[in-house]
Amino acid sequence: MEKGKFLVIGLLLVVLGGLSGLVFLSRNIQQKKITPNLKLDSLKTAIVQSPTASAEIFFSPNSKDVGVGDEFSLQVKIKPNNSIVRSIDLPILFPAGKIECSKLSINTDSWLKLEEASVNNSEGKAKAEVGCLLGSGGVTMETLVATLTCKAKNEGTFSISFDSQELAAYDGTNTGSVIKTASSASIKASTTTNPTMSYVTFTQTSISAGQTSYLKWEATGADKTKVTCKNGSTVISGFDNIDMKVNHTELGYPNGYPFSYDNLVSSGLTGPITCQFTPYSGSTAGTPMSATLTLMGTGTPTMSYVTFTQTSISAGQTSYLKWEATGADKTKVTCKNGST
Repeated sequence: MEKGKFLVIGLLLVVLGGLSGLVFLSRNIQQKKITPNLKLDSLKTAIVQSPTASAEIFFSPNSKDVGVGDEFSLQVKIKPNNSIVRSIDLPILFPAGKIECSKLSINTDSWLKLEEASVNNSEGKAKAEVGCLLGSGGVTMETLVATLTCKAKNEGTFSISFDSQELAAYDGTNTGSVIKTASSASIKASTTTNPTMSYVTFTQTSISAGQTSYLKWEATGADKTKVTCKNGSTVISGFDNIDMKVNHTELGYPNGYPFSYDNLVSSGLTGPITCQFTPYSGSTAGTPMSATLTLMGTGTPTMSYVTFTQTSISAGQTSYLKWEATGADKTKVTCKNGST
């Protein structure tokens, strides 16, 4: 009986030992399968550039003054030049702990999402993969790819850039990436910002039938502007204190936002149109600035001013006559000496 007991125990030890060996062997095989992959990842090199590469990828704007804790956005754009862009691997680097990004939004009007955009703040990296729209044949003109939204956590000047080890754009010929240059953006963050309007202007201050004037503006130290446009004293529908970009280029109008005479008049607008911009850094508002466009041949023409630079002169002196009319295409003048 005692011998039988020892025999059973011995058999159990053999079986358990065999199972332990199998488990160890299995783990060892798995480790050998995994290890080469890890080594390959660690040896990843930079993307090969196509010999005909000419595309540029960049941030717009390429520099920005922001307040600590205030949200800001950077557009990622690609300019193919002589290349065709059919897909982009888009890796973005930012200083972890100093810049915190909330989202990377793909411009789905121009691109398909090949991989969902993601943001990893602990690593300081955002990435996405996009492809051209079906049937488009590829992108050949400067195009918005995505918008990165972030905020600065500390004071200082920081760089947001593209990861050269992974950044690539392809034309479908398998000759390498067509990106020739990739430019970074500089972010200057401070605890106190004074948002100001650098300028607000119409390219033409008065227009007639068939003409178009372009509204341009730019704010510094701001993350947005607010605009109100009035026709005379009446606020124009859709332009009542609306949130706007800090400049016309960010809005997607590098030549300025178009104001067409024919479209404005057909909408019932007449006379002067004034647009006022107020810059904002977070909740802090700066001093407003405005510009006025006059629709000629509409409304009641008025003289803004008529003046002599000197109201009295004597021998050897000269006075200069100045005048300006609004809502007019000409003026008529009568000069009298006394009653004559």
